[in-house]
Amino acid sequence: METMKKLFAVLSAVLFCISLQVHAQDDPGMFHLMDPGSLFYDASSEYDVPDHLTVWKNDTLLLKAVFHADHDGQLTLSCGQDTHAVFLETVSASIGIGSDPGIPHYDVPDRIGDQTHHAVQGETVYVLIEITASQNTGAGLKETSVVLSDGIKEYPLPITYEVIDRVLPEPALTVEFWQYPYASLRWYDMLEGEEPFSRKHQSVLGRQLDAYAQLGMKNITVTVTDEPWGHQVYDQYPSMVKWKHDQDGYLFFDYTEMDQWISLCMEHGVDGYIDCFGILPFTGRWQITEHDGSVTEVSPEIGSYEWTDLWSTFLYSFTDHMEEKGWIDQTYIMIDERPVEEMKAAVGLVQEICGDRLKFHAALAEITEDSFYDVFDRLAVSIASFSGKEDMMRRIIAHRKELGLTTQMYNCSTNYPNVFALSEPDESLWTMEYLAGMGFDGYLRWAMDAWPQDPYASFDFDRFEAGDTMLVYPDEHDSTDPEITQSYRLKMIGQGIRNVTKLQALDSPDILSVMYRGNGKENRYGAVYAKGQSVKALTSLEADRIEQMIRCMEDAASGIHAPDMDVHRSRIAYLGLNPSWDGAYLGLNRCVAIMNVVCFAADLVILAVMFMRHAGKIKKMAVCLIALASAACILLSFGSTAVLIDRFTVMMMTGTIVCAVIAMIGSRRQGESKDEA
Repeated sequence: METMKKLFAVLSAVLFCISLQVHAQDDPGMFHLMDPGSLFYDASSEYDVPDHLTVWKNDTLLLKAVFHADHDGQLTLSCGQDTHAVFLETVSASIGIGSDPGIPHYDVPDRIGDQTHHAVQGETVYVLIEITASQNTGAGLKETSVVLSDGIKEYPLPITYEVIDRVLPEPALTVEFWQYPYASLRWYDMLEGEEPFSRKHQSVLGRQLDAYAQLGMKNITVTVTDEPWGHQVYDQYPSMVKWKHDQDGYLFFDYTEMDQWISLCMEHGVDGYIDCFGILPFTGRWQITEHDGSVTEVSPEIGSYEWTDLWSTFLYSFTDHMEEKGWIDQTYIMIDERPVEEMKAAVGLVQEICGDRLKFHAALAEITEDSFYDVFDRLAVSIASFSGKEDMMRRIIAHRKELGLTTQMYNCSTNYPNVFALSEPDESLWTMEYLAGMGFDGYLRWAMDAWPQDPYASFDFDRFEAGDTMLVYPDEHDSTDPEITQSYRLKMIGQGIRNVTKLQALDSPDILSVMYRGNGKENRYGAVYAKGQSVKALTSLEADRIEQMIRCMEDAASGIHAPDMDVHRSRIAYLGLNPSWDGAYLGLNRCVAIMNVVCFAADLVILAVMFMRHAGKIKKMAVCLIALASAACILLSFGSTAVLIDRFTVMMMTGTIVCAVIAMIGSRRQGESKDEA
């Protein structure tokens, strides 16, 4: 009996140490790597660094580090060869939709800063580290380091990595982001009073376009009516084509702004598709300027005589103009999330007027196997539109490939997973890997630079989740030579594309063929995020699995047998036969969580019984102190976000420990009583 009690005590102590480890935070001053796929640091985001990291030639290795400042002061970074490190600056993000101060906010490390940062005592500081290898970099093990200095002490972070003797090819996946060139007019002081696409405005936009071209972006966003999305962003988005009546009442079109914008894009390497928005504006309204300068708003019913007459006049003029400019082969009539009957009316009119001179591109919130969609040379499909209908989506993609048509996937407000400010960075990796596994040709994002009122202070916007409207940041208001900076989310999208490119180069398409896909849920503030911690954790686990499999494939390509590969292929085979496996897995975790809660409740009952049986003051005080410690551990457990069922596990551990301590006290007291007797 005594032996059993001792074993029980030892087990309780071990569990207690584990529970402390789960919630321990590093001592101030520690500088170390963390999981790049985690948004914030906690013990669950510790980075399990392998013997060494790997990078291909023509590749970038992305890492994330964390530092806990123990005093106020200026922090600086210095780096080794082929290594670049910068601080990630924070921006406030609401967990809901809107800027209501009553909605909880978090400071999100998303804006890529520079190599200096003013820290305050107790602040957790995040650092982005990128290690690059050119095509000429020699293969083999390399060493580098990042050194953080707080003015008093230096904190070196040594990094060992291997350059794999493989050249990363250009990605097959395409990325398209819609641009909002009018936002910069409002943001920069130097552009105050400037007309759209003036010389000054073009100098600012040119720098933005250089950065976009480096990201591989080729699409050009053009508006042919005012506010085609119904003014859904902070800044206005007028028509680049001005609709006007002459003195005789005839309709004509001024293409000056559109021509300036398209020409500027092409000069800076953004020279692919020209997507023309506005034939089906969200509000159904647009403006025509009269000869006397007054403005008339028109809102004809789709398919009516007035609608047909207005758009026929435009299409004849527009098509001739694009042919004269030499842009006709790149021009697409773009339709965004409109009802299918409206789309059929618009497509029918364009085909009647223009024949096959203009092509079509659409973004669809809903998708079916309707042959009508074959008219769209490029088709972007919302991730929400085929939830639970993945087999149908694969058939559509395969059918379109046979016809030589392009199919993309997009996510936006109310979708999960996503690239919101408060989305886990792993969701960016998952999105790229999932769409590639489904067979999509690329990724579409609706807003590259639709900045909110002050993107340095807050992501908040009235209509969308924080961060949904932007993936790049402007320069400071008063900058006279502005440069944009990327977000950490955009960096992770790039990492996801590189992961896909590596798997394709390693001829391993089955790695991405079956991925767990979790569901989102609207929170009390109107925003959609993961439906519970289990869903969030499993999404991250899938992203981690892909990176582990890339390592296995690298080893296999080098002639090293990777046992994990056998496990992975068994999983693929099993998932292929059991498509509901992931749902069952999630259900199993919920069952385990419920069992933990039941065990914890039982522990509390035992604790109460013991408390009643041992009435001494000292014992009561001890029990109260232990109960308070238990409550503290429980509260801490609710702060953990990345351990799958952490809060329930810690509850069970804490309850078990409390009961063990009480049992030991009671046992000793009984022994003392017997001795006295």
